[in-house]
Amino acid sequence: KFSNEIIKFSCKDFFEEKIEGDYEIIIIRDVFIHLYKKNIIKFLEKIKLTNAKYMAITSTSSILKNKDLKKEGRYRDINIEIEPFNLNSPQYKLSDIEDINKKDFLNIYEISKIK
Repeated sequence: KFSNEIIKFSCKDFFEEKIEGDYEIIIIRDVFIHLYKKNIIKFLEKIKLTNAKYMAITSTSSILKNKDLKKEGRYRDINIEIEPFNLNSPQYKLSDIEDINKKDFLNIYEISKIK
């Protein structure tokens, strides 16, 4: 719907498909909140293998300790900057407020700078 001659969007099953091609940014908005911590880590490792320049991830910076899910597919907030993900401070942090009481951000990282 929003693609044009310069901007293209694609939707991939990141766990099942090989991600090929050059991308400016991979957007992971409200995805990790539904995954086990071990699957988030696998996902992040796979992102590092792509040719993407940036990734944007939903994160709740007010979370002081990340908890795992009892069942994948459920929901809990995560802070991508702390254990066990340790992405630290992003290059950019955009407010992603849906609920005035929550402090959700879209953290943007330059993938080549991630350890």
